Amino acid sequence: MFVTQVYAQNRTITGTVVAKDDGLPIPGVTVKVKGTTIGTQTSPSGKYSLSVPANSTLVVSFIGYTAQEIKLGAGSVVNVTLSPSVNQIGEVVVTGALGIKRQAKEQGAAATTITNKTLTESKATNFTVGLTAKVAGLVVSTLDNGVNPTTRFVLRGNRHILGNNYALVVLNGVPISPNEVNTINPDDIESVNVLNGAGAAALYGSDASNGALIITTVHGSPNGAPRVSYTNNFLLEKLSYLPSFQTKFGSYGGEGSPFQDPITGFITTPAGFENQSYGPAYNGKPTQLGIPLEDGTVQIYPYATRPVDPRRAFFVTGYGEENNLSYSSGDANNSFNLSANNLMKSGITPDERFKRNSVRVSAAKTYGIFKADFTANYVQSYQNSVGFGGYDGTSLDGGRSLLSALYNTPSWVPLDKYKDITKPFADVNTFYNSYGVNPYWIIKNDRVDTRVDHLTASFGGTLTPTKWFDLSYRLSENFGVGQQQFRRSAVQFSQYAMSDPTGGYGTQGQSYGGSTGHIAGQVQNRTQFGDGSFDTGIGPQGYSRIQQDVFATFHKTFYNDFKVNFLLGNSIWQAYLNQQQNNSTNLLVDNFYNIGSILGTPATSQFTQKIRQIGYFGDLNIGYKDFAFIEATLRNDHDSRLSSGIRSFWYPSVKGSVVFTDAIPALKNNKVINYGKIRASYSQVGAVNVSPYSTTNTYSPTSGFPYGNTGGLTLGDRLNNPLIKPELTKEIEFGTDLSFFNSRINASATYYKSNTRNQTLPISVSPTSGYNSATVNIGEVQNTGYEFKLDVTVLTKEQNNFYLNLGGNFTIQNSLVKSLTNGLPSITIASQGSALIQARVGQPFPILVGADVNRDPQGRVIVDATTGYPSTNSTLQNFGQTVPKYLLGLTQTLSYKFVTLTATSEFRTGGVFYNASLASATAAGISAYSASADRQAFIFPNSVINTGTAANPVYTPNTSVTILDGNQGFWNAGAFYNSTAAYVNSAAFWKLREANLAFDISPWARKVKYIKKASFALIGRNLLMLRPKGQKFIDPEFSALAGNGTGIINTYQLPPTRLFGASLNIQF
Repeated sequence: MFVTQVYAQNRTITGTVVAKDDGLPIPGVTVKVKGTTIGTQTSPSGKYSLSVPANSTLVVSFIGYTAQEIKLGAGSVVNVTLSPSVNQIGEVVVTGALGIKRQAKEQGAAATTITNKTLTESKATNFTVGLTAKVAGLVVSTLDNGVNPTTRFVLRGNRHILGNNYALVVLNGVPISPNEVNTINPDDIESVNVLNGAGAAALYGSDASNGALIITTVHGSPNGAPRVSYTNNFLLEKLSYLPSFQTKFGSYGGEGSPFQDPITGFITTPAGFENQSYGPAYNGKPTQLGIPLEDGTVQIYPYATRPVDPRRAFFVTGYGEENNLSYSSGDANNSFNLSANNLMKSGITPDERFKRNSVRVSAAKTYGIFKADFTANYVQSYQNSVGFGGYDGTSLDGGRSLLSALYNTPSWVPLDKYKDITKPFADVNTFYNSYGVNPYWIIKNDRVDTRVDHLTASFGGTLTPTKWFDLSYRLSENFGVGQQQFRRSAVQFSQYAMSDPTGGYGTQGQSYGGSTGHIAGQVQNRTQFGDGSFDTGIGPQGYSRIQQDVFATFHKTFYNDFKVNFLLGNSIWQAYLNQQQNNSTNLLVDNFYNIGSILGTPATSQFTQKIRQIGYFGDLNIGYKDFAFIEATLRNDHDSRLSSGIRSFWYPSVKGSVVFTDAIPALKNNKVINYGKIRASYSQVGAVNVSPYSTTNTYSPTSGFPYGNTGGLTLGDRLNNPLIKPELTKEIEFGTDLSFFNSRINASATYYKSNTRNQTLPISVSPTSGYNSATVNIGEVQNTGYEFKLDVTVLTKEQNNFYLNLGGNFTIQNSLVKSLTNGLPSITIASQGSALIQARVGQPFPILVGADVNRDPQGRVIVDATTGYPSTNSTLQNFGQTVPKYLLGLTQTLSYKFVTLTATSEFRTGGVFYNASLASATAAGISAYSASADRQAFIFPNSVINTGTAANPVYTPNTSVTILDGNQGFWNAGAFYNSTAAYVNSAAFWKLREANLAFDISPWARKVKYIKKASFALIGRNLLMLRPKGQKFIDPEFSALAGNGTGIINTYQLPPTRLFGASLNIQF
């Protein structure tokens, strides 16, 4: 900080506050006289004026900058330059969409503010990725690794068993769906204020029962000088880890006749077996691959693993380039900002592309006592990616994903030679695996196109007729149109292929389109009026939404000691969704994907829903001598999803905080502790977790009722309940915030406990009622946890030009299903194979349960005395929770002169997942696990044999009985294959999430006319991942589902990648 004092006789202090990094004025800075309630804020041009008593000390603070204390001399002008810093306790924060500005000392609940610099360190195109590992209590998970990956972001664990658990996202006062977070340009974000609990988010209504992410975008320049900024980011994406495959065994074995020839191990005639990796061991000899062409031509390749694994060689280097241009200007009464963003990406899968273009404009104008503001953001995105793959039987979708087709490729197959799918051996007729699909065929012929046009806009006005009263109004709209087309190419098989030359099918032509040899193409169109997302189950408010907020604020100081703020408001929002789908699996002209050019009538469906909610709320905040604060809120919501008469519900909250370093005279001006606060809160928040029209029984159209083609309507099999109430979360929270050695050390600790009752769940009912299930309010989930933050500035730039900051956060989160209902011990959320994701009474939520093999009391596996095979235990076993219990995020920043290195890493542990991809890979014989015994008969590890009777068992260690078949008979069948336990892995990992090496080249760039500031950075993301020793198959962060059923990973998740790149920013 630099302070310039111009001495004068007048004791009214004036000055300007500017930022050290760019020299520009900072509006909204708090300037206070220490130990008093005397204070003000800087104007849009960074200026302030304050009448101060003699011998005063000024405290100057602003979010993202180091707070400063200035002992006043005789001067009347004090100009201040603030240095950027990590977030500090006690700084000014913006608490949300209502635009209420509060100091951190006033907050009675946990909140964390992430600035643009911290958010965009790794140049992630999804802002939630930029939050990863930086906020205690926030778990951000990337669920897949496609060109436009999906993220899941949850605060303080899962409160709702079947309902939405995503945190609410508010963009400049506009609530948006979780599906829309990737439409936000991170460079446009000024800050994200994370409100962890229900108490911090009470004013935002039932949508915020899971906490909130409050986004404030960049506003216009306040100093009257136009500012232009240009940023270019370029990233390369490389495959980092593939599953651990076996490279010892190849084709010519498996189903039918494994090892038919006792000398060579090859069967006499090559067969297109489904599982191509159960053959003999590689021997390096030239060997025929697949079937011959009709003219007798064959493929001959060395029967050995190729120098580069064909599955790794399949993936390409992805790239992403982003250009962002912004213009801002303004003065004390006006501000304007315009930005444009272009993003182009390609993925690691061939021909996978994503484009996003956005334009954002914001403006504000002050007319005396009235201020108006406007913001609008338009985004258009387009994605072209691979579909679900396959051409099996009479359907183009054989249920196999692209990765399934790729991973099932034996390591000796020259997959790169099959890129041209029109050539012999690469086409559908002569591909080496008659059961499988050429991955390049899937790439070319099975596609999904998605286009989304999305607009968010808001207009607001504030009238301030007196210093103690404000009246505000805001109207916002969140609107989108999405179009999606699935298309799969037709297939025409040759007569030679239909003759089944491999003999692999047993029935001639079984999987070649029957007697016609033709599989028709398919087209499916979806159009949605709403948020542009087709998965409406992720967020209950994922619709086109218009909202109106009006509120009055009273703020006055009484007796110089009591500062009172009182807010009364009303909020009305309405959401609408209209989705239409047309589908045909019988194109008139092959590969001409037009729903109007089909044979027959397309299958059509239409879905429409509307929601309306009206809320009334009040907020009373009282401060005493600027060190003790208490806040009380009360809200009443009326929700159209509930039945008339019970759709109104109330919920209150009370929060308090005491800054004891200001309250206790002995601690004022303490050289060790300069800030200390204790806080506590109690809140109650309702959440509506039912879809529209779910409280009354509805009918759906059906054909053939009562006979023939007569149309009719039918009831569903679930009895809807008109007495459904909101789920109710009650939360208590206690915490402390501390700052030591002039804010060189900042720490905070929080404990929370929440109970969510009235869970909206289905129960079974007697079929004699005409229904199979009914929806009721039952069950309770309890969440408890601890959140810790520590930030230490070890070195400052004043010390030999070095700056070193060490920051971290640590979270412990626990959950417990306290009750469901009488006779219902568990509810299944999701499943795959033998694995179930459940809510179970007395256990954390969610947990993974499934089958295990039979074991003796010591946990040893019981095997058959003849076959050596284990058997399946019919009792489901609990393998543990599927969400992490412990989370650690670390950020280190080291700076020397103009060079700054920042690294962020994260550790998670305490959870498990079901590795469905490993299960299928093992059954196919491609996983390293399936070759761990070299395909020889072996004694099952840690096994015992019952040498007694069934009634009186005696378990003797097995030292001689080997399994009957060490090949496919064991790995692709029997109890071990069906055992969930065999494929349960630890979800623990440590990742180097971000690394940024930045160079401030402004001193050299300023030599070029008009350039004011410039920087260049080298960037890395997900550079390193460490996993438990036995888990070498997949990234444990991924999930096949985006909802509450996390804990299953299958072959629809691409392998993890590393990203490397550079960023250039120039400001004019």
